Amino acid sequence: MLRGAKMAKSKQREMTLFRFLDIESPIHKLWAGTKIIVMVLVTTTATVTVSWKVLGIFFAFLLLVWLVSKVPLNATPRIPMWFVGFILISGIATGIATGGKPIVKMNHIAIQLGGVELFLQFLAFTLEILVTLMLVGWTSRLGEVSDSLATLLGPLKRIGFPTTELVNTIALSIRGVPLVTEELKMIAASEKQRRKHKPAFDDANSVRDVFREGIDLVVSALASSLRRAQEMGEAMVARGGYGESVGLDTRPSKRDFVAIVVSLIFCVLMVVFQ
Repeated sequence: MLRGAKMAKSKQREMTLFRFLDIESPIHKLWAGTKIIVMVLVTTTATVTVSWKVLGIFFAFLLLVWLVSKVPLNATPRIPMWFVGFILISGIATGIATGGKPIVKMNHIAIQLGGVELFLQFLAFTLEILVTLMLVGWTSRLGEVSDSLATLLGPLKRIGFPTTELVNTIALSIRGVPLVTEELKMIAASEKQRRKHKPAFDDANSVRDVFREGIDLVVSALASSLRRAQEMGEAMVARGGYGESVGLDTRPSKRDFVAIVVSLIFCVLMVVFQ
């Protein structure tokens, strides 16, 4: 019974990375092109005017979008704590080695923390960009994304720009993310199962074995990704190619105008409080 409860809890917490969540919310009703425009506006402004105040405004914008979109918290990916610790320790160590102001003195030892602050800003900005991408993926269907991209890039087609090829390449890349994620989950699960029946390292070759296993995992992930890509390509050829468009009837409305105005307000706040 306890095992069944754990399995149910694990199933409830299963992440849905970059997958559309069929939820009734104002964000889901927006045109996918509006979401792309808002994403480009906000991320570009945050990139140009990056600071702690700007990151705070960016976080407030994402929090507002998250609450309005009604996306559950269990849709977020579960990151292993050892990976988080490795990123923080390596980044802070690199930041201390880089140096810069402010300088903290401890027992006659001067520690320069300027690089640490830059690393923490970069880490926070990267996480916010990832959350932005995940929100677009959770609230937009793949067909809507490809159609909206074709509409937004339509004027470039008049000057000979390969719009169709670019749009379908982006759409296939987005579609391939969940497939690769599933493959990585299967590889990680098989490796975890194999470790249960493997004796602990107790000799001088343990470090070499760890690196060898890491290389094996990377090669396995690349092989699985290539196999998935080949299968998808064969399926596309069998169905007559990628075509021009999926033909979804999605167009901008008044709510899209409101969304762009709200995003512009946040962009102005970023510029003013940078």
